[in-house]
Amino acid sequence: GAILIYISIYNVNSVTDRPIFFSLFHSVSAFCNGGFSTLSNSLYEESVRFNYFFHTIIAWLIITGGLGYSVMINHYLQLKNFVLAKLSNINVLGFSYKKELTRTSTNSRIILITTGLLLLSGTLLFFISEYNGSLKEHDMVGKIMVSFFNSTTPRTAGFNNVNMAELGIPAIMLIMALMWIGASPGSTGGGIKTTTFAVALLNLWNQI
Repeated sequence: GAILIYISIYNVNSVTDRPIFFSLFHSVSAFCNGGFSTLSNSLYEESVRFNYFFHTIIAWLIITGGLGYSVMINHYLQLKNFVLAKLSNINVLGFSYKKELTRTSTNSRIILITTGLLLLSGTLLFFISEYNGSLKEHDMVGKIMVSFFNSTTPRTAGFNNVNMAELGIPAIMLIMALMWIGASPGSTGGGIKTTTFAVALLNLWNQI
């Protein structure tokens, strides 16, 4: 994350005079869902306001930190199993490879599906509600990227790349809802957690 942030601000002197520290600080702040920035106006600072690559990296780190360590471990074991499966019939230097049985856990499946749906619906709703508002200074690609970022950061990082004072009531209500749901269990984010939200909705659906 720090390397990608450094690449995104490389040769942009107006951002910071300490690019290495800036990159490290923001990578940790984003992954830990801290939301702290060395920029006075966070990501709405004029020097990075239209740097969509930078915004996307921050959003990716927020999502990664918000998925939870159990999901990371589950995927690590699956990747390890995939590699071992490819090497199962190979004997290198006398070492034998034993394939381990792993699968996507129910917890990981619920988290990934819920997170994906929240990101997609949040992006769409923010795009619609702020198209002629805080997004008016961006082109179409920018509107989509900024909407995606504002679907990500409320859960529960706290960065901003729009003027929060310009947001309409629908966008504010959306952000409050996303803040309430938050990230996933065992993650760096807060909220009631995506699994709680998903199970509550599924239970409500079953009752209906």
